[in-house]
Amino acid sequence: MAMARVKQEVSRGPSRAALAEQIERRSAARQARDDALKALNEVEGRRLAADQAFWEAQRIQAEARPVSQDDVVAALLRGETIDPDAPVKEAHANVEAAEQERSRLKVAHESIRAALDRASERLRWADESVREARAAVLQEALPGLIDRFRPRQHELIGLARVLNALRAEHTGPNIGAAERALLDEADSLGRSAMFERCHYLPETAEQLAWEDAMRRLLHDPDCPLPETGE
Repeated sequence: MAMARVKQEVSRGPSRAALAEQIERRSAARQARDDALKALNEVEGRRLAADQAFWEAQRIQAEARPVSQDDVVAALLRGETIDPDAPVKEAHANVEAAEQERSRLKVAHESIRAALDRASERLRWADESVREARAAVLQEALPGLIDRFRPRQHELIGLARVLNALRAEHTGPNIGAAERALLDEADSLGRSAMFERCHYLPETAEQLAWEDAMRRLLHDPDCPLPETGE
């Protein structure tokens, strides 16, 4: 079968306008999802850094010691006043600050994670809406295809009945290999015409053209459809 002809001009009617709108909404939903995913990756990186900072602060706290008595006396002789527990207090404060940062980032991570889930769900629904809008565009081609199919179906079924009738006449045991192959082919064709073995048939150029157009319609609302006429 020859490659299906493609219309050269495409007008954007109501169904295609609706499809274009849904594609735009899906693009916006995908951008929102991507932004949420980027934010989640960023906060996860910051959480990792915060964890490392917390562990380092804990290590320093474990090693922190009060100022030695000699250093306290030396400071007094210089006219300075120091808190002997300053290193310990500072290390403790750093641990608390690091822990607060971890908690803050944990809350942020949970919030962004929830936002990403919502954005992903909206994208899923947007994609479904695009497919529904595409179905409306494709439905407009059904009348022409049905008009083509009806007479061909009648003709094929009629031929299949003839093949089956002729095949039924050859029931004797003395059938050669060549004749057997011919009868098997007649049987196969008859069943195919009756749509019992259609899935074994190779794809046609027209079928491939329609499948390609259906894929393209998911992204291009102006993608032309193959002609439905002869």
